[in-house]
Amino acid sequence: MKLCLHRDLYAEPAVRQGLVAFAQLATLTLDEDGADWVITIADPHPHFGAHVADELANYVLLLTVKAR
Repeated sequence: MKLCLHRDLYAEPAVRQGLVAFAQLATLTLDEDGADWVITIADPHPHFGAHVADELANYVLLLTVKAR
């Protein structure tokens, strides 16, 4: 699964903090693709797998807003 976050909306430090915070729930890798941060989510925890992408996006947005 891939999660695309627009770089104008999501701050890099927040994205990186989110990856650390959610590392126990899935294998996460970060790439850049044009105007987006692209997070690849693999091997999600069986109990949380369906929610990891949405919750990660929400968490990163919260961190971004708090930092501004």
